[in-house]
Amino acid sequence: MRLTAGLKVERNSYTGREYLPHLNLAWQLAPSHMAWASLARAVRVPSRIDRDFQSPSAPPLVDGLPQYIIAGGPDFISEVAKVAQFGLRGQPTAALSYALTVHASRYQRLRTLETNPDGPGLVFLNRAGGDSHGAELSARWDVRPYWRLTAGLSAQSLDTRAEAGSRDQTAAVNLASNDPAVWATLRSSFDVSDRLELDFNLRHVGELPQPVVPAYTALDVRLGWKMTRRAELSLLARNLLAPRHAEFGAAPGRPVYGRTLQARLSWRH
Repeated sequence: MRLTAGLKVERNSYTGREYLPHLNLAWQLAPSHMAWASLARAVRVPSRIDRDFQSPSAPPLVDGLPQYIIAGGPDFISEVAKVAQFGLRGQPTAALSYALTVHASRYQRLRTLETNPDGPGLVFLNRAGGDSHGAELSARWDVRPYWRLTAGLSAQSLDTRAEAGSRDQTAAVNLASNDPAVWATLRSSFDVSDRLELDFNLRHVGELPQPVVPAYTALDVRLGWKMTRRAELSLLARNLLAPRHAEFGAAPGRPVYGRTLQARLSWRH
């Protein structure tokens, strides 16, 4: 059993010093299995957009005074995440390995877009919070020396909310947390010969809540040929299961992705 404690101190020109402590515990359950746990505090320091972004209104001047749609965020401070994780990883056999992680986070001082209390326009402030919890699982199985299967599954629940008194103008809290509740991948890598590779990659992405984007499942296939020790030719077919699907953005103007076929020639020195 090993216990590790650490403290990272950073300094930035917006908020000064930020303290990032972490505590990690690793427990070797058996020669091929380990359990671990961690506690940590993380921050997202203000960017120039958070503090300095200004969007003039039309007209930009009223009675000689500047008018803004967004007047920056001079009082915006760092967003904070407090994260707890627990995991298991192991290799039951020479051909099979896995990793499982369960996590929970509490978010504080999340960014909102509020009515400017000191003048016209809107400003970025820290008037939201939230919680998330979920799990991630990955595994690899070497079925044969020439055939490998890898799989991954991630599920999460995310709840963000504005604080009392917030007048968030653009539902920024929801936009910042527009993530799927579940996504999964399954990949097959097959060495047909010493020079020929055939890969299948199946992926599923759950529905996005706001703006709503439907869930989709897609399949990609790759055929790679090592022509020489340095040259490789590959053919990649993407999104084979459906004519088209959306991945982000609001309808009707959001981009959609359809079936594609690509050829790629690579040369390594």
